[in-house]
Amino acid sequence: MDISSLARKTDIMYNKQFSEIINKDNYVVIKSPKSPNYHWGNYIIYDSPPQLGDLKKWQKQFHEEFEYYDVENPSHYLFTWNPSMKSDGNFSEFLKAGYELDKGIALTAQTLIKSKKHNDSLRVKKITSLEEWEQATVNRALGADEKYFSSFEASYEFAKERMTEFKEYIQNGSGSGDWFGAFMGQQLVGGLGIYFDGDIGRFQMVSTHHEHRRKGVCSTLVYEAAKTAFAEYKVKTLVMEADADYHAAKIYESVGFKPTEVNQALTWWKQPSI
Repeated sequence: MDISSLARKTDIMYNKQFSEIINKDNYVVIKSPKSPNYHWGNYIIYDSPPQLGDLKKWQKQFHEEFEYYDVENPSHYLFTWNPSMKSDGNFSEFLKAGYELDKGIALTAQTLIKSKKHNDSLRVKKITSLEEWEQATVNRALGADEKYFSSFEASYEFAKERMTEFKEYIQNGSGSGDWFGAFMGQQLVGGLGIYFDGDIGRFQMVSTHHEHRRKGVCSTLVYEAAKTAFAEYKVKTLVMEADADYHAAKIYESVGFKPTEVNQALTWWKQPSI
């Protein structure tokens, strides 16, 4: 199956370094058995949206492909698909079964503009030292969605695993990119990753410290990191994805990104224990 979604294509640029990518006739499987709790490391991309009757079929295929999940006690399901102009899909049975329908906007930029909220007092740089990596990990953990984690400790352990993975990705030669931090003095108040392949670059996990929001951190960080990507990585197009219902997309547009496509995903996960 061919993947037409730019967001999913650029996801796989990164996934292929740590995950198994299995291409079937009408779907693609991304498997990360070493990180079974990572939803976007273990999911299926279909060629078209679901129709009535697909719930049982898709869940059955999920268990056939992900043999390390317990059929009787699944931890999560995640299904997404190529954007389709022919059909919006039928999500009713998934929603009745407790799934959430997530909508994401893929944005792209070939040039940049400086936001009106650009914060010149911030210092944006590549993360290099162990102390900076630790600050970046904590910042990412603090920005995690609470619905997935029962405690900060759980969120931190997940963030540490992902950040260690990204650090290995850029330092062992398997991938190309950097993690950037926005610093206010010595404190990291925002962070993001960029990885690239050829002339396409992709942003990963843009997050701002909750005590420093509405200070232009996000727009400044994205702008300065994107400048590096264009100048040093020689990319021609940068891609990022934002929640369709979240204000972040407007922030990205303020520095030159433009909405390119809308993607959808159906997600279900086992609620964290309290």
